[in-house]
Amino acid sequence: MTHRELNLIFLPDDLWMSILARLPLKCITTSKLVCKQWKSLVESEIFRGVFLSQQQNTSSSSWSLMWRERQIEFIAQYGCDIPRSLGSYVSSFLADMSQTPKESHKLFPPREKIKTVEVVAYTNVGLILICVKSFSGDRTYYVANPLSQQTVKIPPPFSPPLAGFKREKSFRPAGLATRIKHGVVVSGYKFVCLDTRKVNKGVLSFMIYSSETSSWSFKKVLSPIPLFGFNHRNPVSLNGEIYWTAPNEGGEYDLVGHDFYSESDQYNVIPFPELDLELVERCNRACTISQGFLMYMNIISREFLEELREENRLCVWKLESHTADSGDWQLVARVLIPDGFEYIPLTIHPFDAKIAYLWKREHHSLVSVNLKNYKFVIHKELERRSDNVTIKSISYSGYEFPDPTDEIDQTYFSTFVLTPWLQRIP
Repeated sequence: MTHRELNLIFLPDDLWMSILARLPLKCITTSKLVCKQWKSLVESEIFRGVFLSQQQNTSSSSWSLMWRERQIEFIAQYGCDIPRSLGSYVSSFLADMSQTPKESHKLFPPREKIKTVEVVAYTNVGLILICVKSFSGDRTYYVANPLSQQTVKIPPPFSPPLAGFKREKSFRPAGLATRIKHGVVVSGYKFVCLDTRKVNKGVLSFMIYSSETSSWSFKKVLSPIPLFGFNHRNPVSLNGEIYWTAPNEGGEYDLVGHDFYSESDQYNVIPFPELDLELVERCNRACTISQGFLMYMNIISREFLEELREENRLCVWKLESHTADSGDWQLVARVLIPDGFEYIPLTIHPFDAKIAYLWKREHHSLVSVNLKNYKFVIHKELERRSDNVTIKSISYSGYEFPDPTDEIDQTYFSTFVLTPWLQRIP
């Protein structure tokens, strides 16, 4: 068929949408260059909805579990749309930032002034929050997409200074708040910083940078109950709300959250699921996001003294809803674990809530468990499936794995998820 004959072919928009939506995302992006009709179709909300409706297969979704303290990728799953794991993109991106030659990139400081470059927050929308620290102690923050390498520098807070505001240095990064609709970030993002000096006074003070307004604001939120500390270092963000953990008056840890797109001046304190007195939590209290819900899992032990035995179960809860001081936790799975001390819960598959991942200490191996049929699978360090999906786990190589009994409030892992639809940073 000649080029002239090709131009005579006419197909209605809905048929072109059906054809284009079956292509890999990279090909769809390139198709915008073919003609104005395709460009208009691909950039429409209707096409985005058609594409996302055909991407329900979890095998095509890419995500990684990052070991926060060591900046190491612990688990990775990636499909045919990207040739390598998200963690490798993050590592390459950070290396490029730290090695930027002088004067070659106006966005980054000269490399001789850079002391460290690290990720301080991961998200489930394909964005990361980066802190670049200079030898003089100054910190500069960036929001970045490591795949597209698009980077946005966060301007210094309150320049000129906000009236009556004098303690900027006591604020620490506490997360990125975003909202998603049909797989796309809406309402931009909000970079949230917390005043760490006031967490024990029933008031949380935040500095908030909004990408919509390109400006900083100051917000105080009150607590419905007293808190005695605050773990702000590993935030979990879901649809505008950021969650952390914090100890209460009784020494137990609660889930603390606030919706940064709301006008509320109160933050939510949500107790974790209540357990019977004879039950014991074995591991860190860790939350993750799966299929649009906040999930919590732990290994729960029960001793049977008369029989001289102990029973261990992996328990998984889903937060259905919550108020300012309570949560509706639904127990979705109780899976018998042969030896609770041998396993450490890691995360739940972001796109498939029936798959949980654990680390088996004895064999230094990744284990997945199906929460519906209770099937356990021990994974190799690198597996390639027939559907072109690759699953990779850390090569142990002598890394000292965190002890699950150390500081129950500490969460060591963060999930980084690539949304099915790529977009520019707002």
